[in-house]
Amino acid sequence: ELRQKSVVRRLYRRLTFANRQDMLEEDIIAKRAHKFFSLVGTSGRVIYYPGLSLTVTGIEALLEQQQLYFGFRPDVLIVDYLDRLAPRKSDLRIEPRHQLRNITDDLRSLAMRHNIPIVTATQANRSSLSKLKITEANVSESWGKVEVADVILALCQTDDEKAAKRARLVVLKNRENVGGSSIEFYVDFDKMFLSDLEAARKLGLIEQQPQQIGMIRTRQVGDR
Repeated sequence: ELRQKSVVRRLYRRLTFANRQDMLEEDIIAKRAHKFFSLVGTSGRVIYYPGLSLTVTGIEALLEQQQLYFGFRPDVLIVDYLDRLAPRKSDLRIEPRHQLRNITDDLRSLAMRHNIPIVTATQANRSSLSKLKITEANVSESWGKVEVADVILALCQTDDEKAAKRARLVVLKNRENVGGSSIEFYVDFDKMFLSDLEAARKLGLIEQQPQQIGMIRTRQVGDR
């Protein structure tokens, strides 16, 4: 959904722990990020396509081109985002909800063929705006996305949590395990930084004794 430069800026902010104001010094931030990549011995690619112009078949072609011409094979593929991918040509006349189900299925098949995890995002529906904790029923447009995906994680945050730089990661689905658990974590969207609470305390980002934001009841297995 975002252009290449915007994605790279977000990545650099995460690597260098820089905020939006710091990003005005782009040359300095870029040098810090390149130093990080040289130290850890890794690399990545950011490739932009306009919304609804790239199919899953097109993504596979890009993977093969990167491997063939540059010897680059990603350890993980991030697609931003599922609902902005183009449907198969054979699906152009079917309902959008069926198109999205097939796109999700094609992404899963791509991950299995290339033996890499694929991470993407989707939207929640309007009814989720008034909920403390969303569920699978709040996934927008197509239930088929829920049926096909192996793991579904939801980011939940109230106004109080936002002010305290907290959020909750809710496991809506886990094909290999039990879903329904909820994990509270520290988040600073200005610096694109997420961390578990213990690590955030060690970094001095939150108090040693965290303040109680509110009573949050997490649905456990067996609840109705």
